[in-house]
Formats: sequence, C-alpha cells, structure tokens
Amino acid sequence: DVKRTAFCHTPTRGFQLIYCDIDQVDCTSNPDEWEFLLSLLSVEERDKVERFRQVDDRRRSFLSIQLQRFLIRQYLSSRSDNTYEIRRTAENKPYALSTTRSIGTWNYNVSHHGKYVAISSHSRLAVGLDVMTLYPTGMVCPEEEYFGMFNSHFTEQEMSIIMSEPTATKRYRLFFLNWSLKEAFVKATGTGITVSLKQVEFTIIIDQDGEEETEGEKEDAASVTAAAEVGAKGILCHIGSDLDSSADTRTRTPNSSPTGTPAPACTPGQGSFRGH
Repeated sequence: DVKRTAFCHTPTRGFQLIYCDIDQVDCTSNPDEWEFLLSLLSVEERDKVERFRQVDDRRRSFLSIQLQRFLIRQYLSSRSDNTYEIRRTAENKPYALSTTRSIGTWNYNVSHHGKYVAISSHSRLAVGLDVMTLYPTGMVCPEEEYFGMFNSHFTEQEMSIIMSEPTATKRYRLFFLNWSLKEAFVKATGTGITVSLKQVEFTIIIDQDGEEETEGEKEDAASVTAAAEVGAKGILCHIGSDLDSSADTRTRTPNSSPTGTPAPACTPGQGSFRGH
C-alpha cells in the first residue's frame, strides 16, 4: 500500500517526489504478508527481488519496482499494469512506454540508499534523482585522504569551497551533497559515467539557516547553465567550459519546457540542458 507507507510530495509545476522507508515493508516476521507482496510482481520482477541475499536489499528492490508502477499508473490514470511497459535506455535509465496513449516527455527516475527508496517525475523536464546520507559512516581513512580520492571528479572551485567549511561534519555534508547532485545530473541526462563528473560543476551556498541558496551567474560565456532544485532552493550548475560557445548560457528556470524526448537532454557539444 504505497499511500500508507510513503511520503508523497504534492505535485507542483509538473514535478512529483515520493519516498518510502524500507522498514515499512516487513518481509521477515510475517511470511504470509511478504508472500502476498511478492505475488503482486511479475515472474521476472520476483526473481530479481529474491536474488538478493540481504533482507534490506530485497526491500529496496521491491519498493523500487512498486514505486515505479504506482507513479506510472497514477500518471496514466490507470489501475492496470497491462497498459504500459517499463523499459530501459541504452544507458540503463528506466522509462515507461504506454500501450494505450502517448506519454510524451513525462519521465521519472528512482534511487535508493540506506533506509530510503525514492522516485521523482516531471511532465516536461529530464529527471535525475540520487538518495544519499549526507554524513560519514564507518570512515576508515583520514578526511584529506578520503576527499583526495575524488579529486578527479570535482573541480578546483568545488573542492576549495568544500574544504573551506569550518568543521569536518560540514565539509562531509557539502561533499556528499555535491556528489549526490552530480550523480543525479548524469542520471537525468542518461549519459552515466561516459561524461566526466569534473565537467559538471555545482555551486552551493549555505545560508545562515543551513539551507541551500543559488549563487549569481558566472561570466563564462562558454559554459552551459542549468537549474536543479533541492526543496524550494536552487543550485547553479555549469557544464563543461569546452562546450559549444553558442549554447544558451542563461537557462536558469527549472520549469522551462524542453523540446524533444526527455533523455538524453544534453551531451557535450549539444546546447543547453533543462532538467529537474
């Protein structure tokens, strides 16, 4: 029962977010209930869930499938799973294909980490989602050494801002937030690891209340800008200074409508990216 176990963000401007705590799915104390939940899946889906050895992995896999089906049925105003198929792009990004109507640019993305599984969708903009704990757990190496392992994925400015934070907790929080944004971006574009994460620069400013604010636009006319939302705040993203200098460098509003299919929305050398 997704409505009973999930938090649903009220859809705004075509955007929707749902997330679930995996502890809401009991697959150990009540075998009959877990068997019933598994019976809701197709043979292939059930096999995928049961291949996992760990209980939490099984719950994450189950919720990922159910959240996708719930959101697709909701968008199609359908009670049946027979009116669509879930397919994947060559880059492994899932998408829905309806057998009864055109879905157009509506797309979604799913992510899980720790105790949470989440899904987001948008009717027009390419969606990328990443769930991550913003604080370190079980670190086995010094802070500088840990950050140093990711130098090839962060720009000098990103790393400089991270290291300027006054405490280790704040440095890790900003580091993981930046990393999560990069993961979400490549998931939105569908390019995966084929694009260097160092080409995608996020500028995040923490205000006095600890919330994210948008920095003013940079002057580099050769970079492509895009907006990404975290809650009600904005984050400025610059995509590779080696991109086409004729590209639109002032794409700031996340509710601007793109043209064409939702993914991939931008690859190096191709215009501006509009996503969520």
